[in-house]
Amino acid sequence: MRYRLARGIETKEIFFIQLIMPDSEIKKIMDKPCCFGKLDIVFPVGDDGLRYSPSECIKCVNKTNCLKEALSSQEGLSLREEKLNRNYFGGRIGFFERWAVRKEIHQKR
Repeated sequence: MRYRLARGIETKEIFFIQLIMPDSEIKKIMDKPCCFGKLDIVFPVGDDGLRYSPSECIKCVNKTNCLKEALSSQEGLSLREEKLNRNYFGGRIGFFERWAVRKEIHQKR
C-alpha cells in the first residue's frame, strides 16, 4: 500500500492520503473552497430556526471535513454551548452533565 504525503491548508498538520484515489480527486480535496469551515455558510439557520446544510454543500467532496471544521471553531463551540443550555433549561440533562460538558467546551477554547 502506497501513501502520498500532503499538507493541510488550514491546520498545517501533515496527513496521509491513499493513492487509491486519482490525483484529480486528491486535488479537489486539498483545494478547499472559500466557504470551508464557515458555520454561517455551511450550516445556516433556516426560517424555522433550525440549522440545515445547503444543497451546494451536500454535493461538495469536502462536506464532512468542512462541517467538522465549522463545528470545532469558536462559533461552533458557542453553538454547542447554546444547545447545552437549551437542553438543561428544558429538563433534558442535569446539572452535573451540563457542568461537565461546559468544562470540556471551555477547555477547547
